[in-house]
Amino acid sequence: YSSGYHTLLRIVKNVDNKYGSVMLFGHDPSFSDFAGYLIKDFNEYMPKAGMLYINFYRNDWKRIYKGKGILKSYYYPKDIAQQSVGVKNVKKELESKIFEKLVDIFKEKEINISENDSKFFKKESKQLAKKFVKILKKSKTDKT
Repeated sequence: YSSGYHTLLRIVKNVDNKYGSVMLFGHDPSFSDFAGYLIKDFNEYMPKAGMLYINFYRNDWKRIYKGKGILKSYYYPKDIAQQSVGVKNVKKELESKIFEKLVDIFKEKEINISENDSKFFKKESKQLAKKFVKILKKSKTDKT
């Protein structure tokens, strides 16, 4: 292991026990070495923008030792990108559904809409979908 993981270990061991979790940001080789030190048989390379979640089942940061970490999840950048694509897909689908519903309402009422009206409704559908997704994201983070 490189000497860089010692600095990370020192940082974690000095965290006040009132905090139940710690999030560290950095780059390799220190983070791959740190993960290898904490998690028994972990010898993965941490790619750029990778995320690792380790649990220790302890409530004292000073008692973090070699090989005692439990790997809970490991996200590669492509995993994270797929999650954000999912949000984009939801927004696009909402835009489409809102616009379709507006057009259906006008058709039911036998009201013709101009091309300018159609552009206006598309723009408003996009804004509404954007706001809706923003509220969904906020409600998700409020619950965690």
